[in-house]
Amino acid sequence: GGLLDLCLIFEMAGWPGPGNKFLFNGDFVDRGTHSVEVLSILLALKVLHPDSVFLNRGNHEDLSVGRAYGFFDEVIAKYQNPEVYAAIGKVFVRMPLCTVLDKRALIVHAGVPCSKEDATIYHVGAIAREAVRSTVVASWDGRDADGRWRKRPQSLSIVEDMLWSDPIDPQLEPGSEDIIERNFIRQAGSRYGVGLIQKWCNDLSVQCVVRSHEMVMGGVEEMKCGNGKSLWTVFSCSHYQESGNDGGYLVFPACKVGEPSPLPQPVIFHPRGDCSVKASNREKMVDLICRNKPALTRAFKEAAGDSKTISLDVWDKILREVLQLDVDFKHHRTDLAGRVKLGMADLIDVADFLRRYKVQVQSRFGSKLLIEDDHSMGLLFSNRRELGAIFQLMDRNNDGKLSREEVQFGCEMLNKKLPGDIRIDADQVFDLMDTNKSGMVNVDEFVAAWSSDVMSSLQHPAL
Repeated sequence: GGLLDLCLIFEMAGWPGPGNKFLFNGDFVDRGTHSVEVLSILLALKVLHPDSVFLNRGNHEDLSVGRAYGFFDEVIAKYQNPEVYAAIGKVFVRMPLCTVLDKRALIVHAGVPCSKEDATIYHVGAIAREAVRSTVVASWDGRDADGRWRKRPQSLSIVEDMLWSDPIDPQLEPGSEDIIERNFIRQAGSRYGVGLIQKWCNDLSVQCVVRSHEMVMGGVEEMKCGNGKSLWTVFSCSHYQESGNDGGYLVFPACKVGEPSPLPQPVIFHPRGDCSVKASNREKMVDLICRNKPALTRAFKEAAGDSKTISLDVWDKILREVLQLDVDFKHHRTDLAGRVKLGMADLIDVADFLRRYKVQVQSRFGSKLLIEDDHSMGLLFSNRRELGAIFQLMDRNNDGKLSREEVQFGCEMLNKKLPGDIRIDADQVFDLMDTNKSGMVNVDEFVAAWSSDVMSSLQHPAL
């Protein structure tokens, strides 16, 4: 969703076309505020220049993940149609899992297949991608919720490894070169030593593996794997979650026939401070307007009387008073109120402005509930971020769903902080949230569970 970074890359590297090829390595959506625009631009360029634009799938090109980390909300806010989201999912599953660049590089979102030792590039190519909707399928064999031993299909394990895994830095963990283990940090994919990178580079006769998936402060980071092989991590989103990191991309210079291939060249760019601050401030402004929408509605209607409009000066004055901010709102008129209509340069249409700031609950069946009541709207919006934070904390593998084990882990953490006579019964909480009895709790079920009629059934001291 980093539109500004995407535009900056095109400014620096030029637009795609014959002689200027681009490969985008997944995670086009989520967390940023312009995921729809980024994805639309990339798909349009793919249609315009099919031989010059290539798109690998990342772990966030997954509808379940998108429901938990922002993309679903953005699509619904911009299109008011869940069918658009479903259609995007059909595009995600058709994206390649990796790309082999001549005899120079294997480019994959997170890592090479790890959990199945005999996996090769031919196994990757044989995967029916359209059937792999979820990128998290438990790549390691193990026991399921019923205690039965399950052997995971090789193809699904390969997908999870390639989109969720992380390398082990031998500088930080000496002797880890040949280690392959479960990725307990993400609760998805694997952790792999650089020896596996050497093996895949040798098997494919390439110089390096290029991945993304992790934020690196310098934008681009090289990990030496021995025997002249390298693992590059490329992260093009600058100032990621206000961390101040640089963004970057990797350039593979053209090579002449008969000559050795030039080494890839990293290109680094710094975050545009003014733009990142503007985006952050705008998000906070939208939060304030939504939180105070009932009070703003009353003030605007009182000022407008029988008219549908108020003057720009009155609009500015009311926003200052209700939001208690000394800000020149007239300067931000286009950002907050939309394009100026013909003949409305000094006027604000009250209904149009208020309509831009809606608080909705999206049910798992696709229906929308618009919260109009003053108290309900304030309560819902004031807890929106807290509920999102709790869900993300419990969703240890970031797949956009909660398993019983994840809920148990979250409840154990909470129980450690609660007074001695109060305990949360994790199984009871999970059963209340899992309304469709699927064995997993999605975002909709989680939010719906925090209604008074559901949570009141959890009695003290067991909660």
